[in-house]
Amino acid sequence: MIRMLSAMLCALLFAGSASAQQVNVSGTWRCTVNAQSSDPASNYGLEVDVQIAPNGQLSGRGVVIYPQLSNPFTQIQGFGDWSVLPSDNPANAPLVKMRLQPQAGNHPIVSWFARPAGQGRMYNLFQGTAQNGHQVQVETQCMRM
Repeated sequence: MIRMLSAMLCALLFAGSASAQQVNVSGTWRCTVNAQSSDPASNYGLEVDVQIAPNGQLSGRGVVIYPQLSNPFTQIQGFGDWSVLPSDNPANAPLVKMRLQPQAGNHPIVSWFARPAGQGRMYNLFQGTAQNGHQVQVETQCMRM
C-alpha cells in the first residue's frame, strides 16, 4: 500500500529526467507522514528518524502506523537511499525522495517525499487520485534534529 502510493506520487509529479539543483539535506531528520484516503483501509502514518549521508545513503528507525488494524504499529529499522528529483514547477523547490528498507523483513520498503522549506525544515503536501479511484492526501513534514 505504501509502495503503491509512493510510486503513484512519483509518477504523477515527475515525467522527466531533468537534473535537479543541489540540495543539502545531510544530517539527522525526524519525518512524519500522514496519508489519508477516501478508502479508510488505505490510511497510514509514518514517524521515522533518519540519518542522511551526503553520498545518497540513509539509515533510520521508526514506526509505520495503520490505524485500521487491531495492532496498528509496525516498528521499522534499516538502511536506504535518498535522491533529489527535479521540481514539477519552477516556483517549487525540488523534491527529496527518501527510501528505507526495513532489515527485519517485517515491512516492504517505505518511501516518502519532502521539499526543502526553510532552515531545518522539509515539507510536502500531495493531493490526488489513487489508482483505485479514491482521493488521497499525503502530508510530509521533516525537521532537522
